[in-house]
Amino acid sequence: MPRQCFATSDVSVHDGSALVLTGANGSGKTTFLRMLAGFSRPSAGEILWNGHDITSPGLTVLDNVQFLEILEGKSGKAKGALELMELGRLPSVALDDEGVQLLKNIIAEHMKQGGIVLVATHLPIQIEEAMSLGLP
Repeated sequence: MPRQCFATSDVSVHDGSALVLTGANGSGKTTFLRMLAGFSRPSAGEILWNGHDITSPGLTVLDNVQFLEILEGKSGKAKGALELMELGRLPSVALDDEGVQLLKNIIAEHMKQGGIVLVATHLPIQIEEAMSLGLP
């Protein structure tokens, strides 16, 4: 039987900002990211980007990113953004101090250029002016 990961999450993330998701194993961090990427759909509610519901069935991750580009007026950068997302698979738990600093620098530069950063972690990470959403 499916369980409820989070009842209500009303979050707004803007250009040049970051959201850090924290919580124990099974709290819903990965589910939250999968829904944003279009891999999963919420069982109730919606996910809005500039007022548009992005939970339409049948769209691939690339379709979703390209749709968001149109909404933001930033067409033509989707494939590069998806390639850059491979950095999101970098396990910070395996990084030494120099690697952690490199990751922080990459995140800071991305935000400086107006990019949005979403981080799901068990470990504390200091991102300047990041919002935090703690999942139970």
